[in-house]
Amino acid sequence: VVPLLRGLSGLGSGSPTAAERRRAGSLTNVLRSAKDNAMRIAEDKSQRGSQVLTSWRARAQDLAAGAISARSSRRPAKEGGEQAVQALCGMGFSPAAARLALRRTGTDPPLACHWLLEDQNQGDILAAEAKDPKTQEALPGAASGGKPAAAFPSPEEYLELEAGADLQDDTGAGLGMGSEGSGQSSSAAAKEGAVARLDMSSVGSEQSSSALAKASPRCGSA
Repeated sequence: VVPLLRGLSGLGSGSPTAAERRRAGSLTNVLRSAKDNAMRIAEDKSQRGSQVLTSWRARAQDLAAGAISARSSRRPAKEGGEQAVQALCGMGFSPAAARLALRRTGTDPPLACHWLLEDQNQGDILAAEAKDPKTQEALPGAASGGKPAAAFPSPEEYLELEAGADLQDDTGAGLGMGSEGSGQSSSAAAKEGAVARLDMSSVGSEQSSSALAKASPRCGSA
């Protein structure tokens, strides 16, 4: 570098020698090569940055499209479930019973309706309706803040009803025909009262009769 500087400083004093011209040309080539390398590196970095940016944009677009697709697929399923509930409610079933049946059978209203009409499912249906706040609010007397006048019979109440029917039958058998008729009348009155309670609670009277017939078979024979 020092000889080169000396050669450059001597350019003003006279014409450069051949050696000085060679050194100046070599320096020019070095500077040009360094500039070209710097520009090439900058271009490479810019291209790599553009590729990375493009890749991230594509990935973000794919993720957004997947999220939209997932939301779109969930929405029809939810809407279909609500439509099935509304269809079953239009048949006279409560929302709690309709949702329970759809959970057990799927989103097929005819199959859920068949499940709701089966006698062995009445206990589960009554338990689900008793736990549903909306069903309890819809009962008579709930708006006034008091206890609903037609609360849903629970499975325990069905067991008590069955035990009472057995007691009435045993009492009638021990006391004779007159007491038997009185016991049957009381048992039949209890059954009719339970049917009325179920009917007022938006459970079809036909479903109530079948549920009670299963819970108290002896009363049904009366």
